[in-house]
Amino acid sequence: MIRKATLKDYLKIVAIIESGIKYIAITKSPQWQIEFPYQELIKKDILNKKCYLLLSNKEIIGTFSLYESDASYNYIKGNWLNKRNNYFVIHRIAVKYYQKGIGQEIIEHIISLAKKENKSIRVDTHYLNIAMQNLLLKNNFSYCGTINLLDKKIDRERLAYERII
Repeated sequence: MIRKATLKDYLKIVAIIESGIKYIAITKSPQWQIEFPYQELIKKDILNKKCYLLLSNKEIIGTFSLYESDASYNYIKGNWLNKRNNYFVIHRIAVKYYQKGIGQEIIEHIISLAKKENKSIRVDTHYLNIAMQNLLLKNNFSYCGTINLLDKKIDRERLAYERII
């Protein structure tokens, strides 16, 4: 089951994100390691009703944020597939348990939602985040080029993917 997060979920979401930070560090990727004010971002996502949770037997096993745009995506070294500004942006996917298909379940939910709203889906990731790249390619996302995150001072470049629905 997917539902929107509330402030009551905040500490559980923080724990899942912190686990993701440690997991990404093992892969030697600097993504989420530097300039990542995740606690502030999680609160903002919750208050703006952009943070979602995946539950299994009432346990929170995954989280993600879903936006309708991102200024960092306005300029791409490459080309977006969808030339319209009608898309979802996925941010902060994190799971409680690894290698259990939870990320896949989250992506499937987002695809279903995008179909209902006739939107494409855009997402970015670090070039060293191979697990995320594989998840995106497995779900028919196309590599479109690179973007630079506007909220970062260092390590700004990200690989940009999109799936047309």
